[in-house]
Amino acid sequence: RPLGELIDHASDFTDKKYRIRILRRIAFGTASCSLDEFWTKISNHIEKHGPGSVILSLGGKHDHWTCVREISASRIDLIDSDGLKFLARKNCTVGDAKRGRHHTVMPTQTYLLSRS
Repeated sequence: RPLGELIDHASDFTDKKYRIRILRRIAFGTASCSLDEFWTKISNHIEKHGPGSVILSLGGKHDHWTCVREISASRIDLIDSDGLKFLARKNCTVGDAKRGRHHTVMPTQTYLLSRS
């Protein structure tokens, strides 16, 4: 909720100053998607809306919010305040972190941003 409110405040600012609204929506309404479904949705969104248009929620090894710069079949490149550069797909899961898959991406806490 706090991140959604921050996005809304940023949208109010950009609307007043530049007449650009930032629209947000949650990537998935339920956590029951597969990693393939998550990867495809994020990839399609980045392709359409560009770098920085996805705010990704991470759990597991990192409990952190970050922005997606680019996504390929094998990794997500990040724009990150903590210095994270990328997440290898082979190390990601949408479920509980486990050996080898220590980056949990959270579909219900991932924001897809666009301009109006």
